Amino acid sequence: MSESDAADAEGYLSEMLLCFPVIGLHVFSVGEPPRTASIEYVLAGRGVSAAGVETPQGFVVRAGSRAALSSVPSCHTYILTLKDALQKNGALIEREGTLTFAQDYVFASPSTAAMVVLGRSANGREEWKTKKGQTLKAIQGGEAIIR
Repeated sequence: MSESDAADAEGYLSEMLLCFPVIGLHVFSVGEPPRTASIEYVLAGRGVSAAGVETPQGFVVRAGSRAALSSVPSCHTYILTLKDALQKNGALIEREGTLTFAQDYVFASPSTAAMVVLGRSANGREEWKTKKGQTLKAIQGGEAIIR
């Protein structure tokens, strides 16, 4: 392979590695996200609820979590496109007027996860909370955990 072809191939590969996680393909990821984490977070609103954990790979929304079927008109196009891609690849399945996560899904950020679940703009660090009501932001900021 010529030097210029190798450079083109490397550029193409780096673009693919950036795009694959966005559409739910984790073919080049090492291992599965951990099934257990020290802190489980929940999010509820718009008639749906979800559970998730923060991992080194990103924010994982657990299988069985529910997401809003519809999105508010002001929802960002990126979120609409992502929700559509998740439905097309089978990660989100329409059931009983909501969308259900068919598998654990790793999002790049807790905010992206919250926006997909709620179908609206959201600050994931404020929306995801422990069962005791403490926000992800508070945990990340090192505030004492309420037990």
